[in-house]
Amino acid sequence: TPRSLASRHKESTALQAERDAQHPTLSWMVKDIRHAASISQQSVIENPHNSDIWEKPVLGDIPEHLSRKTHILDQCSYGSTNEIGEPIRKRTRLDSTFQMRSCTRHCRCKVPHGQLVGSGADGIKRTAKAAVYPKAMCDAIIKDVNRVLNGTAYWECARCRHCLLYTSPSPRD
Repeated sequence: TPRSLASRHKESTALQAERDAQHPTLSWMVKDIRHAASISQQSVIENPHNSDIWEKPVLGDIPEHLSRKTHILDQCSYGSTNEIGEPIRKRTRLDSTFQMRSCTRHCRCKVPHGQLVGSGADGIKRTAKAAVYPKAMCDAIIKDVNRVLNGTAYWECARCRHCLLYTSPSPRD
C-alpha cells in the first residue's frame, strides 16, 4: 500500500500519486469518525503500526479530544504464521474510542519470525496471505466490540465486569 514501510522506497512522484488516490477515502474516515463522536457512537481504525497513515495530515488530523485510545498488538501472539509455520509478528495498531483490553497481546516468541517478502510455493504473495487476521485476533476484536455493544465497556466495577463478560446464561428453549 502507498503508506506502508515498503512503499517508502518507491519513486517519490509515483508514491505521491498513490497517496493522493487514497485521500478521498481517508478524508471520509476522518469525517465519519468525527460524526460518530458527535452522536456518541464508537469507532475503531486498524492499520500496520509503522504505516504512514497515522501521521499528519491523514489520521493524525483526528483531534485528540475524541479520546482516541491506541492499542498495539503483535499478530504472532494470536497465531499468525507463514506457510511453513514460522510466526509472523506483523505489529498492528488499533485506534478506538473505547478500551480494547483483549487486543493488546505482544510477541513472546522464542523462535525467529518469518519474513513477509516474496511468494510462497503456491505463488501467492506472503503479504497478501498475511492480510487475513488470525482467528484468535478476530475473536479478541469481537470480544471488545461486544463489550461496548453490551454497555459494559464503561463499568468501573471489576467484579461486575467479570461476571457479565465471562459467564453466559444457559440457553432457554
